[in-house]
Amino acid sequence: LIFFLIFATVLDLNHPDSFPEGKNYIDSENVTVDERFIYIKDNFLIKGGTTYTFSIARNYVDGRPFELIINLYDDETFLYSITKDEYTMSFDYITNIYYLTFLTNENANYADVQFSNNSGYEVGEELVDVQLEEGDQYTEYEPYIESSFFDTWTFYLVFGGFVLIIVVAGILEIIFIMKSKNNDKNVKKLKTKK
Repeated sequence: LIFFLIFATVLDLNHPDSFPEGKNYIDSENVTVDERFIYIKDNFLIKGGTTYTFSIARNYVDGRPFELIINLYDDETFLYSITKDEYTMSFDYITNIYYLTFLTNENANYADVQFSNNSGYEVGEELVDVQLEEGDQYTEYEPYIESSFFDTWTFYLVFGGFVLIIVVAGILEIIFIMKSKNNDKNVKKLKTKK
């Protein structure tokens, strides 16, 4: 019981090892700015062999030369980068959205994204109209929705551990009670024989 209490206390509940609850993989809380680029701080979980679409509003792109880099990893091993600029991405004139569709390698399970900060974005702001989603076309922007702790493997591990402890404790208590009753019967037998 003490082990599981300690384990639950030191868990990082914001660990990026879960898929988002919604469709957007880009979390504004996981973004930083360095010189003229916006970076994802911690690699996020993706699916291998899956088509994704990255979309970004025109206001992040216009002004200076724009560069987008999507890095794909197999755990911590770098696999490859997808590098695009405003001329090699598709553009929707009606919505003013640049977008790019790509297929991940079968081994890819993590990614990060970085792109030029032509909009003057500052850390702490919501990164609006920037989205990475599953599928072969971009859809309307949705803010990142964090996966609930109760939907992660960590929750099931801790919950399973507590259930196991309760079951084992219950079995041990039953065994102890039965042994106590047997001991009481043996003591009574000995007293009656005397």
